[in-house]
Amino acid sequence: MIKVAILGAGGISRAHLNGYLENASRAKVVAVSDVVREAARDLATRLGPDVRIYGDFNELLEEEEVDAVDICLPHNLHARAIEASVDKVRAIMVEKPLCISMEEAESIRARVKSTGAKLLAAHTSIFTASVQEAKKLAPSLLGRVYEIFSNEGGLSESIGGWRTKKAEMGGGELIDTGYHALYRLLYLSGSEPSEVYAVTQRFRLDMEGEDTAHLLVKFKDGSLGEINTSWAYENPSGYQSFYVIGEKGQLYGWRNFLGYRANRFSEAVRNYDWKDPFTVEVNHFIDVAEGKAEPLQTVDDAYNTMKLLTAAYKSVELGMPVKL
Repeated sequence: MIKVAILGAGGISRAHLNGYLENASRAKVVAVSDVVREAARDLATRLGPDVRIYGDFNELLEEEEVDAVDICLPHNLHARAIEASVDKVRAIMVEKPLCISMEEAESIRARVKSTGAKLLAAHTSIFTASVQEAKKLAPSLLGRVYEIFSNEGGLSESIGGWRTKKAEMGGGELIDTGYHALYRLLYLSGSEPSEVYAVTQRFRLDMEGEDTAHLLVKFKDGSLGEINTSWAYENPSGYQSFYVIGEKGQLYGWRNFLGYRANRFSEAVRNYDWKDPFTVEVNHFIDVAEGKAEPLQTVDDAYNTMKLLTAAYKSVELGMPVKL
């Protein structure tokens, strides 16, 4: 039985809840921490009668012997939580983003590799059937890839709490919901980005960072990438949508839908049975903690996403393309 601690009892921890409840025969959440003890108590109650609560994750890690930690904290606490956990557990799952700076990313990658702990980057969109199938089918159906579009976000009426502050957030929408579009672009490409040009804007939300971002990315294999992500409006291409366009045709999808159109032929579509990607992700995390699987998204994948993100913000600052 894998013993798990959840660090942070905010909204995203609720998304992980069903994954642990459905895997009760393999894993048990034994402790939860949050500075808001009522939030920790509420999450613990949902998980079972014997879950212990703490007001500080450092105290939890000193008192409890656990096999794995699930980090669901504000962005600026991710690096500290990983550093505090990495010597004490077999496996770590960290919500996006990995951290808020390349200095933190460098340190995290070095520490994880030196200890041998398994870090799973919680890149949830990778666990949807459409993304997995597109990744598998693209080489044979599309030939050389020309361009990839990765879109994210949707209309938010308001943003509150720590997400309004750059120091805690690490930026704006791009480092939060937009982060999904970044790692999905890199996963579907498989090539390394060589250059990025980014523009951001704050249209309507009361926050320090941007609520909208657009990126153009050039990859080392010659292909191009484009990201549109926003909290200011409904994305015209659809929530979590992507397009992979190649010499033979294109694949496109979102969540549990995947379409394919060969050049000059009609569309073929496939709808998959819906599986909550957070539950699939937690199931995979338990496999990793048990030693049955390697992380689908590793510390290197998270590091590379941070590298592209940081270059994008640098491009915004300079008003020009930035080479990676």
